[in-house]
Amino acid sequence: MPPSHAKCSGMIAIPRPWATKAWAAMESEMSGPGFGSHYHLYGFGLIEELELLREAGLHPLEVIRAATLHGAELCGLADEVGSIEVGKRADLLLVPGNPLRNLKTLFGTEVGVRWVLRGDVLYDATELRSDVRRIVTEAGPA
Repeated sequence: MPPSHAKCSGMIAIPRPWATKAWAAMESEMSGPGFGSHYHLYGFGLIEELELLREAGLHPLEVIRAATLHGAELCGLADEVGSIEVGKRADLLLVPGNPLRNLKTLFGTEVGVRWVLRGDVLYDATELRSDVRRIVTEAGPA
């Protein structure tokens, strides 16, 4: 587990069949950190969780809050991360449209994220995706 997630060590991933409207309707809904689990790669579980929350009827703004602010609050990190405020750390995704109209703009695909600002470094998302494809190709079959 990455050191930045040490305070979230008690969290578990909920398998897709259990992700029902009842879970999404919980008062303090949040999205898991996408740590991965059986049959899920690190990070990709978060995308699936965002889609499930939207399918369950949450407004796109609540889906975004579930993936950011609510998770930070649950982990006791809301004073450090989870929202864009002076004095907080934040990695930003620059997207081509309004995620409240289309959540897919937040996904790491060609129709989604264009730039990633992490710390003081701006990354071209297209180049990052190309790098990942190259690394996977070079690694070959498992």
